[in-house]
Amino acid sequence: MTRPDGSPVLGARVNVIPEGFRPPIALAGTSEQGAFLIAPLAPGAYRVQALTPEGHRSASRQLQVAGGERTSLLLIAETEGPASSNEGHRLLGQVIDSRGHAVQGFYLEVTALETGATRTFEFMGDRFEVEVSLGRHQLYVALSDGERAEQLVQTGPGASTRLDVLVHPGVSLSGRVIDPDTRKPVQDGNVLIPRYGVANIQADGRFVFPDLPPGEHTLQVQRGTLQASQRVTLAPGKAHDLGDLPFEPPLPSQR
Repeated sequence: MTRPDGSPVLGARVNVIPEGFRPPIALAGTSEQGAFLIAPLAPGAYRVQALTPEGHRSASRQLQVAGGERTSLLLIAETEGPASSNEGHRLLGQVIDSRGHAVQGFYLEVTALETGATRTFEFMGDRFEVEVSLGRHQLYVALSDGERAEQLVQTGPGASTRLDVLVHPGVSLSGRVIDPDTRKPVQDGNVLIPRYGVANIQADGRFVFPDLPPGEHTLQVQRGTLQASQRVTLAPGKAHDLGDLPFEPPLPSQR
């Protein structure tokens, strides 16, 4: 995929849509050379369209696939489309897996913490380049094999910020919620971790999240209308047990 001037597009999202169906059946990201690869595709008729990180689409291309055939397409981004709302600061990075190897494709979410706006990308290869505004951004990277990472980035003066993102297999997190006064287990409620779901508190007070990416997480323990928060940091490669976690919601404000 290229821009109108012929330059390759890194991080475009390429959708393959069967004729007669709206949802895409395949999605790929583009490399630094603008290349993408989608295989295999069943014989049939498809539409192919791509979206650049800046929000510009390519024209929809018709594609007829025959059995055992390899097809090449050139997709050119149109200049029309939503303009980028960013300030031209480039975030450049490389994704490295838990074995120290460069990855061969990944999913990326970039959330501007000042506004809460989130953008998603698919990349082929191990590198990414996106335009962001100045300020704090939360990155979420996921590989197809389940390795993931979250990373906080602060962009400042200058044209670009460079970083490496290390992804790891998920780790388990468990614990037991107790009453701080009686030290007995809490037997109801749940524990929420934003993005990663809810774990029910069992009769013995225990909860477990079997698959979380290493890094910092905020646990939200909920019982009825009451809620308490706890921050934890998970190291890669090991299961984590918090032990006894007292349920201590903040006191209501005094008027």
